[in-house]
Amino acid sequence: MFNLHFKLGISKSGGEYKTIFFKNGVYSVLKMWLEGGCVESAEEMSKIIKREYDKVFNS
Repeated sequence: MFNLHFKLGISKSGGEYKTIFFKNGVYSVLKMWLEGGCVESAEEMSKIIKREYDKVFNS
């Protein structure tokens, strides 16, 4: 999951605060997923994170 995060190539052009906000959000979502027993597949989590990334950085 973190590989996806780094492959997305988050740029600083969106602002450093936005980048830090998103990185911490990814961390929290993955932590919640792991602590919850990984009910969703890794592919599903990847899609969720990618969808949210697109909302934040491509809007």
